[in-house]
Amino acid sequence: MTDKEGLVIVPISNFHSNTEIIKLNDSLCIRRTRAFELEELMKRSVDYYVNLKQALTDVEFVIEKKVISRGGKKLDWVDWFSWRENSTNMQNIVLTLRLLKEGYIDLKTAFFVSSNSFYISNTAPLYYDYEEPFVLSTENSEDVVRLWNKLQNVEKENLSLKFSLDQFSKSFNEQYAENGIVDLMTAFESVVFSKEKNAPRPYGKVIGIAIGMLLGRSRTERGKIRDELEDAYSLRNKIVHGHLRDLDTTDTVYMVDEDSALTIREYLRKTLKLLLEEVPI
Repeated sequence: MTDKEGLVIVPISNFHSNTEIIKLNDSLCIRRTRAFELEELMKRSVDYYVNLKQALTDVEFVIEKKVISRGGKKLDWVDWFSWRENSTNMQNIVLTLRLLKEGYIDLKTAFFVSSNSFYISNTAPLYYDYEEPFVLSTENSEDVVRLWNKLQNVEKENLSLKFSLDQFSKSFNEQYAENGIVDLMTAFESVVFSKEKNAPRPYGKVIGIAIGMLLGRSRTERGKIRDELEDAYSLRNKIVHGHLRDLDTTDTVYMVDEDSALTIREYLRKTLKLLLEEVPI
């Protein structure tokens, strides 16, 4: 590595696979890391070693992005921190994995490494005890590349789909389930009504019927999806209009069933994955 080249290395928490590397393009990949590699990066982070050690204990894979300086000069902080493209790439990789299969992964920090410099972002990542690991098989590696490539064209091909994908991503970062429900049902509104100048009412029922027809494989399953989404839209309205307070608490946390929120998110994941297949590469 020369002083004109560098690497952005982003550990992926809760991600497991039997593959070694997934190449997204010539400068970007998901690859298996080794404990000694992360240990070295954490040691170079000096004052943040203890926090990083706790947060990155079980990390097996990283996203790696090669960075080349602009104008043929040495890499400097401008090159590192004008990484809008790199940041978008990182988030799109996370989004790709979340769309491919159910599960939760997280990016806690990023290391910027070259022959003459070292930076780290988010120096106090929080440790989170994930209930279920996100496991990707080698057979799905090509699907990751294909979906990731499609995501690169979503913004110019379909703005409403881009908005729905953003809402899907946002739902993973919400502290409370009720905020996630609002994100998810807003995404469904965009999916179902994007081409409607005057959307038909009642909105919740229309959304339920449309997504039930899209995802359901039988009359019973379509009816189940319809009813759950109609209920979720009604819940969304209560949340937005302040009619669903948890009276057993002294704060403003709403009472929303976590499992129901996960079910709605899974419906949205499947819907967005199907719609994304129509986007050209």
